[in-house]
Amino acid sequence: MARSEMGTLIARNHDEIDQLRRMGQRDYYEFTVTRKAGAQKVGTIQVQLKDYQHQEESVHIDVLADDKSFEKRTVR
Repeated sequence: MARSEMGTLIARNHDEIDQLRRMGQRDYYEFTVTRKAGAQKVGTIQVQLKDYQHQEESVHIDVLADDKSFEKRTVR
């Protein structure tokens, strides 16, 4: 598992998500985002894949939470 700049653990695959669930500090949602599905509800937010560049490993994702839209780019 990796750590963010704030020191929190970040899971990158199914096994790491299971480890975080066993720690029991938060609720975790496992999901797969596809472009054709449009906005998908994940927990209390909606996630939509806008663009993916395989060679550059860059992703453009829109997150809708509490009637506000956030744009995330180059999430790896």
